Amino acid sequence: MRKRNKLYFGIGILIISLVILFSSMYIISTDNLEELKVPVILEISNKTSFNLESSVLNLGEISKGSSSQRDIILNNSYPYPVFANIFVKGNITDFLIFEERVELPINESKRISIGTIVIENQPFGVYTGTLFVRIGKH
Repeated sequence: MRKRNKLYFGIGILIISLVILFSSMYIISTDNLEELKVPVILEISNKTSFNLESSVLNLGEISKGSSSQRDIILNNSYPYPVFANIFVKGNITDFLIFEERVELPINESKRISIGTIVIENQPFGVYTGTLFVRIGKH
């Protein structure tokens, strides 16, 4: 009888542990409300030009020692404050300068600058990547 009680107690603890584990995983996964992905491109060459594409964050064609900047606007349409975590993947990563975490109060918008400075010893070429903006509950 005593072994049976220990078995039931062990099973009960296991079930409670699994419920807590899966609940915490659900809570963590729902903190991200949405994720935006924006392609980013930069070309380092002997000349300077710009591109105003709306589907790509194109920093243009810039010469060594130059800089470029584009802005994105984030809007909070949620009924509570949110934050935006911003990060980049791709071979363009080392070139970009931006604010990595932005807080957005209810019904507010913020302009975020994405900039680049190309130093003299950087090789010519096209650098690309993806800018990720993860919106989460504050």
